[in-house]
Amino acid sequence: MPGALAPGDSDSGAHHTAPARRRSGSIAWESIVDQLPFGLVILSPQQEVIHENAVCRQMLGNGIREKGGVEAWLSNLCPDREHEEKVIASWREHVWRNQLTRTFSLKGSDEKLREIEFRSSLQPDGGITLVLQDVTQERRAEETLRHGKLKFRALFSHLESGTILIDRRGRIVDANPVFQKLVGVTINRLRLTSLTDLLGTNDFNAVAQSEESLFEKSSIRPDDIESRDVTIKTVSGEKSARLTLCPVGDAEGPPLMGLYLLERIGQEESEEKWATKFRAVAKRAQALLDVVPDLILLVDRDLTLADFSSPPRSWEKLKPDASWKGQTLDRTWPVLGGLLENTRDQILNDGKTVHAELKSCGSAFLVTLGACGDEQLIAVVREMDVAIPMPPAEVENQPAPVIDRTEAQHHFRNQLQLVTSLFSLEPQESAARDAFLRWQIRLRCVAQACPEGEETEMAIVPLLRAIADEVCSLLGRGAGQREVVVSGAEHLGIGMQQATAMSLLAGEVMRLVVCGQKPASGPQLFLDVSAEPTGGFRMNAKTGPVAKFSFSGKEGETEILEVLSRQIQGRLEVPVGVDPRDEWALVVPPIEV
Repeated sequence: MPGALAPGDSDSGAHHTAPARRRSGSIAWESIVDQLPFGLVILSPQQEVIHENAVCRQMLGNGIREKGGVEAWLSNLCPDREHEEKVIASWREHVWRNQLTRTFSLKGSDEKLREIEFRSSLQPDGGITLVLQDVTQERRAEETLRHGKLKFRALFSHLESGTILIDRRGRIVDANPVFQKLVGVTINRLRLTSLTDLLGTNDFNAVAQSEESLFEKSSIRPDDIESRDVTIKTVSGEKSARLTLCPVGDAEGPPLMGLYLLERIGQEESEEKWATKFRAVAKRAQALLDVVPDLILLVDRDLTLADFSSPPRSWEKLKPDASWKGQTLDRTWPVLGGLLENTRDQILNDGKTVHAELKSCGSAFLVTLGACGDEQLIAVVREMDVAIPMPPAEVENQPAPVIDRTEAQHHFRNQLQLVTSLFSLEPQESAARDAFLRWQIRLRCVAQACPEGEETEMAIVPLLRAIADEVCSLLGRGAGQREVVVSGAEHLGIGMQQATAMSLLAGEVMRLVVCGQKPASGPQLFLDVSAEPTGGFRMNAKTGPVAKFSFSGKEGETEILEVLSRQIQGRLEVPVGVDPRDEWALVVPPIEV
């Protein structure tokens, strides 16, 4: 056991006095730490449990002390032998010896697999303090968002219609290859303009007015789609096209972006040509379904199964077949039928998306339900990794409670629209690993800016420290304070509407310094936040003695920083006489509400 002393070692007696001193008069502080919202464990230099709070014991159904120590406890929680060896090796090398943050997949007493984050800090006597947090939902959200981004990008790039994405100011954020080929303009040039600049004189005002009307709406309705025939300017002259504007955003909030679809108006195409197009679309759609590890069901309003797509691999417990088509779900799969019966009106009438966990056939399934037009619902079902045994008396046709979306979750999804738009500003030559790291950092930053309650303002300095921890943990360098030193007025805050852009900007600044350097003995970045005399605040970012701002594509990465600065109505500047590789400053004036 790492760090442990074998029986009979000469200094074992000296170490046993420290726990005794800690236990003296410990009743008061033990009752306090039992109220903490996270697991807390204090270990001696021999890995003996000095204290573990109530949350640690409840998190996975049993405590460390009752299992005979940390490694025995971890072994009991691992689902198989191979996984156990990896977890124990990582615990010894990363968490115990080097105090790095690691996340382990562990199985609780309820047989559910959870993602538990371990953070350790060294104590003066050689022991450690261990903080445990259940991050299962955050990890699942990250995976879902990653799959969603890849699917959206695949569909956006391969649509045969010209497609562009615009922000609330009408500027082009992205355009697919078909649109670029149609107008004969590259994406870099398109981002410097707006769609209305490419329209004929007679169409300019009408389309601009439609955009303005769209973004003034307080919420999105299914009929908020407008089409018109326009004349569009291309390098080879003007061409007629059918233009359709669709809002992008959450159904219960204002549109965050707009999506334009452009169809050429020309000669009638032959039936064979249309048939070829439909076959190509069907082939791509089938290819997309084949790589999705889910069961997808298309259900009519009366709960009749209209069609379904089986998962790529056969599920052991649930095996839908051709006999399901045309049957009602209360006969083929009563548990899902009951859930749809209870939520059908919310989905079809109110446009809501419902997430739920179902227990059926001895397994657990994650289900997402939504409307897909023509009075039909779509159900996406994913089998969970760990089977959950059902009591003999359990009635399968009783649906699990529906997990309602909270206000914070709605805000979180809206914020991710901004993250997706930043990918269009990436340098095209970025390596795949760097792009993946950027995506992870941005997701972690957005999560930190998500409000936990009804707060209207977020403290800046604590936010920066939390982001530093996330960035450094992704690089395997432990707590953020070792790499990034954050100082300044703790009371300074920023409104929740600007907190997302602020967190993303901080993440980009840290990434440009910390990710581009080799680990060093001292801090690599100093962030200081101070109040401006006229109101607002200033954030100075200065590199350490051996670090620099490292740009892989300076023009694109600088543009990202500027875009995020404008989102919070601030500006970036380099102090006079200073090398831009050493220091930057963000100045934010008072933000008018």
